[in-house]
Amino acid sequence: MPAWGAIDGRTVTKVGQECESEYGLTQVFIAIRPEVLNQDPDKAQEILNETLKDIQASIPEKEGHTVRYPGQGTLIRRRENLKNGIPVNEEIWKKICEL
Repeated sequence: MPAWGAIDGRTVTKVGQECESEYGLTQVFIAIRPEVLNQDPDKAQEILNETLKDIQASIPEKEGHTVRYPGQGTLIRRRENLKNGIPVNEEIWKKICEL
């Protein structure tokens, strides 16, 4: 199997840094566990961290907001729910308990 760098392509960050112009490009992102391909998971994590850092450094559409990667809001809610419990509407919970 080829070395990690031979098949990983360029992230959107690298395209922006290495190309003089970013038109006429097509990008497809596929998430695969690197260990399935016998790839170096540390290198995969490095590429992921670089990409996330670039995404989060982007200028948000609305002032005062942040740019998040897909699924980041779900991850934040999951962490909050694990720490604090799942928020439940008291009125609805009361009806459920009455069943």
